[in-house]
Amino acid sequence: MKFGTTIPRELIQRGADQPYGKLYDFVREVEDLGYEFSAIGHHRFAPDRSNNEPSAPLVMLAALLANTSRLKLLTSILLVATYHPVDVAEQIATLQEMSNGRFILGAGMGYRQYEFDTVQIPYKSRVSRFEEVLDVLRLALSGEEFHYEGRHFNIPPTTITPPRPAGTTTPIWMGANSEAGLRRAAAKADGWLAGYPYSIGDIAAYMKLYREAAAGTGNSTTLCLMREFHIAETRAAVDPRWLEGVIAINRAYRSQGASISNDSLDEERTPTIDEYVPNRAVAGTPDDCIRELTATRDAVQPDSIMLTPVGLHDPELYIRELRLFAKTVMPAFG
Repeated sequence: MKFGTTIPRELIQRGADQPYGKLYDFVREVEDLGYEFSAIGHHRFAPDRSNNEPSAPLVMLAALLANTSRLKLLTSILLVATYHPVDVAEQIATLQEMSNGRFILGAGMGYRQYEFDTVQIPYKSRVSRFEEVLDVLRLALSGEEFHYEGRHFNIPPTTITPPRPAGTTTPIWMGANSEAGLRRAAAKADGWLAGYPYSIGDIAAYMKLYREAAAGTGNSTTLCLMREFHIAETRAAVDPRWLEGVIAINRAYRSQGASISNDSLDEERTPTIDEYVPNRAVAGTPDDCIRELTATRDAVQPDSIMLTPVGLHDPELYIRELRLFAKTVMPAFG
């Protein structure tokens, strides 16, 4: 079981001489600490430009890959349906050449209508367009000549350059939060990026469906499990604001239609950390984190865990906690 991090965009210092200097420091330290990957999100044309995901994550990842030598970089997630797939394929091929194959494509369909409206793509076509984009990317990133005829794209015989580095592929991990999405991931991707609002019970049921749907396709069923994260040396040092922030964010997700089954999200009261964390988050002392991750491993056998500092938006604290986690928890999992 490998471990990854999210990339805190709050480290960007707009107006500074080196706006991304702290971001480069972050990925270099994460690499030195032994983490497998770091992930960056994506949204386009966000109304709140001060606090949102990057609008051009592949450009950002080019610089981050250039500042590391072993760390893998992941989009979590890239809204591929808002682009032409050949354009995306050329950028990915260049990233893979730069990094000797250290890029992982985390792809998602998107749910914000204005992101499609702005680039004049019909929002109602996003499902079929997303599926075709994934089909084209699979062909394009093979390194071989391909052609494609579909509802949205008709591509003549084409070869994407630069060629992929010898012995490498571009894994495609898909964000999905429904049975239909998991069946799509089983048919068209190599892995599932499972979001943090879901309990281990939900994940186990979804993984059964996912693996059954992928049987016979030859596709990998990699599971990258996002987990809300907060670690402290003692229980007394756990910040109560973390849980308050987590609950507020999850309630917001549920109000937008996300399926969150944990009864501790009752609107009448805020649960305690002992009520909330089991089967849902990686939080507490190092021993607490080891216990929770052991239960998670035994229940769903994730290939990797993405530690996400939901609830506390302090990038310097996140870095300190990643150091503590690497020192005290990661050795328990080889």
